Amino acid sequence: MKSNRTKNARTKNRRTKNRRTKNNRRRKSVKNKNNSNKKILCYTGIGAKKSGIYSEKEFVKIMNKKIGRECGIYLNSLKCKSCIKSKKLNMDMLNRSIDRELNKNYKMSKKNERNEKNLSKIMKLCEKCKEKNIKKCSLEEFMNFSGAELVLKSECKI
Repeated sequence: MKSNRTKNARTKNRRTKNRRTKNNRRRKSVKNKNNSNKKILCYTGIGAKKSGIYSEKEFVKIMNKKIGRECGIYLNSLKCKSCIKSKKLNMDMLNRSIDRELNKNYKMSKKNERNEKNLSKIMKLCEKCKEKNIKKCSLEEFMNFSGAELVLKSECKI
C-alpha cells in the first residue's frame, strides 16, 4: 500500500512541476512580446551606439554631452528677429547670385547693394542674440535637432 501512495504522490508532484514551468514559459513570452511593441529612440548620429537603439534617458544624456550647447544656440536662433532677417537676406542674395550666373545682363539695384551692407551688421546682431541665455533642450527638442526618431524596435534601420 505504501508503494502505491508514494507512486501517486510522485506523479502528482511531477504534474505540478510541469504546470509551473509551462506557466513560467508563457509569462516570459508575454514579456518579450510587450518589449517588441515598445517604442524606442533610433539615433545613428554623433556619438551613437552601433545598434542605434536608446532609451529616453540614455539619449538625453548623450545629447547633453555631445551637442547640448549647439541645440540651445539653434533654439535661440529660431526665436531671434535678427537671425530670421539674416536668413531671409541670405536666401535673397543666393537667389540673386544664381540669377547673375544664368543671366549675364543682370544688374544689381541700389536696394540690393544696401541689403548686402546691412547683412554683416544683422549677422553680428544674430551672433550676439544666439549666445544669450542658452537653455538646456528637452527630449523633443533634441529629437528635432538631431533627427532621431521614436519608432518600434524592429523599425530602427542602421
